[in-house]
Amino acid sequence: MAGCAGASCVKPLDTGEAAFKLAVLLHDPPWKPWGGNLGPYRLEGCSGKLDVCIAERLARLSDERLHSNLESLFGEDALKELANADAIKKLAEAIRRAAERWLREKQGAVAARRSHERQVHLLLNVLTDVLRDMGLGAYAGVAERAADALIRDSRVEEADRLASSMDRAYLAMVYGGEGGDDKVQASRPVYVNPFNPLMRAEQAPKLSVEKVADYIAVLVSTLALLLEKSDKRSASPPVLLYSLAYSLLEPLWYRVVGVGYVPVADTRVPHHTVFDHIAASAMASNWLLEGSGPRGCLAIVDLKSVQAWISEARRLRDIWAASWLASLLAWKTVEPLVEALGPDVLIQPPARLHPFYAARLLSRLGCRGTGESRCMALARLLGLPHGWPIDPTVPTTVRLALPARACRVLREAAEEAYWEAWSKITESLANYIREAMEWSLDVIAACEERREDCPEALHRRLEQAGPPPGYSRASTLPRDTASAPPSSGPASWPASYGV
Repeated sequence: MAGCAGASCVKPLDTGEAAFKLAVLLHDPPWKPWGGNLGPYRLEGCSGKLDVCIAERLARLSDERLHSNLESLFGEDALKELANADAIKKLAEAIRRAAERWLREKQGAVAARRSHERQVHLLLNVLTDVLRDMGLGAYAGVAERAADALIRDSRVEEADRLASSMDRAYLAMVYGGEGGDDKVQASRPVYVNPFNPLMRAEQAPKLSVEKVADYIAVLVSTLALLLEKSDKRSASPPVLLYSLAYSLLEPLWYRVVGVGYVPVADTRVPHHTVFDHIAASAMASNWLLEGSGPRGCLAIVDLKSVQAWISEARRLRDIWAASWLASLLAWKTVEPLVEALGPDVLIQPPARLHPFYAARLLSRLGCRGTGESRCMALARLLGLPHGWPIDPTVPTTVRLALPARACRVLREAAEEAYWEAWSKITESLANYIREAMEWSLDVIAACEERREDCPEALHRRLEQAGPPPGYSRASTLPRDTASAPPSSGPASWPASYGV
C-alpha cells in the first residue's frame, strides 16, 4: 500500500471486532480469585449466586454512595467538571434500572454459564444500558455486542487458552511438572515497593460483595462520563471505548477496592495477576481477529544508532532531551497501529502505564493541556503525575502482536509515521530557533541604541520567550520537511515473524 498515510495504512477495528476484544478483556473479572474461592480467598456478603448478589447490590445503589466513590477517585473539583449532582443522580438511577433489568430479563438466559461469565455479562449489560441512557449509542452498541460475544463467540475462550497456555508453560519451567506443582503456594503474600520497602501491602484474603458492586458502578460511571466528554472527531467509538476500558480496569480497581486486593491469577505466582492474564489474552485476540486459529505476525520495530545519537550529549539535560526524543520517535512510529487496533498490540513496552500512550489517550478524551482538574486527575490515574510524559523510559525496540491485515502494511505504516513525527519535531524546533534569533537581533539593536547591558537584556527576552515546544505542539504542526535524525539515518524498519 504505497503512499498510505499513518493510520490510513491499517483498517481500524469495526464494532464487531472491538466487541470481541472487549469480551476477551473482561472475560476474567478482577474479583475472580475471591469469587472463585481460589486458595485462601473468599468473598463475603453473599449466600447465593454471586452474579445475583452483585446485581441486587447495584439495584440498591444510592446516589450518595456513587457520588462519594467518584469524589474519592477524582477529587471534588475534577468531579464538578465531569458531572454535577443531578448528572450523578441520573447515573445512579441508570445503574439501578440496568441491574433490575438484567435480573428480570437477562439473568435466566445465562444461568447455565460459569459464575464469572455471568458476572461479566451483568457488567457489560449495565454498561450498555447506562451508555444508551446517556445518548452514547455508538459506544453502547459495542458493549452490547461484547456481552453477546462473551457467551457465543468461541474465539473468546480460544484467546483465554492461548494466554493460559503461556502461563502454564512458564509455571512448568519454574516448578516442574505439567502446569507446576499445586503444593507450591503463597497463601498470604506481602507486596513491597523495592525502591521504598516501607511502602508495603499485605494481601487481603477476604473481599466484600459491596466492594465489587462499588467497583462496577465506578467503572461504568467513569467510562460513561469520560466518553461523553471525549473529542468525537478524534477516534472511532469502537476503538476509543475499548482503549479506555483497557487503560482504566487496573488503576480503578486499586483506587476503589484497595492496594491490598491484588487479584492473583495463580497462588503459586502471586505477582502474576488477573490483569496480567487478561492483558495477555487481549494480546492473543489480535491473532484471532480474522477467524479461528492464530493468524498474524509478531513484529519488531527498532530504531538504529540510538546509543550513538544519545552519546553525543555533553550535559545531563542533553542526555534527557536525546532520550526523550528517542522515546517519542519510538512511540510515534507505532502509534498508527495502536490507534487503529487498540493498545493490546503492544507487547513490549506494554500500553499499561505507557507515558506516551497515556498522553495520547488524554488528548482523545478532550484533554489538550493540564489546566483542567479532571484532566490532571485522569492523568494521575494513568500514571502521568505531571500531566505529560516527562520520563524518557520508552525503549526504542518495540514488539507488537498484529493481525494479518496489519502485517501486510507494517513497513509502510511505520515508515510513514516515523518520518512524519521527525519532520514535525524538526519544523517545530526550527521555528523556535528562527523566532529566538529574530528576537535576539531586535534586542541587541535596541540595547545598543540605548547603551544598555545587551547580555542582560537578551537574557530577559529569551526567558519571556519560554521553553522550546514540547510533545503536544510537536505532534500538531504540519509536515513540511523530511530531515534525517542526527547521526542515525532512517530507522531500521520492522521485521515480521509469522505466528
